[in-house]
Amino acid sequence: MARPPDNVRMCLEAVAIMLGERKLDWSEIRKMLNNRDFIPNVLNFDLDKMGERQMTVVKENYLNSEMLNVQSVTRSSKVRRKKRSEQQDK
Repeated sequence: MARPPDNVRMCLEAVAIMLGERKLDWSEIRKMLNNRDFIPNVLNFDLDKMGERQMTVVKENYLNSEMLNVQSVTRSSKVRRKKRSEQQDK
């Protein structure tokens, strides 16, 4: 994915912050997603081990965003997948 919709990008930035990533540019987030430990890290994530600063940044910059809700991220992700599938079929 060259560049995701803004709400998908924001969702993944929040995940990156929560997992302790420091660089939030899209190329670094793609590396995080491609890391073989990404899914286990998400599945085994312990909120109690998240730092106070991380919580503050996620709450202030992501959780209060109108663009970042389950419905809009899911919709954008599905649309993106459909477009990519159509391009591959050509």
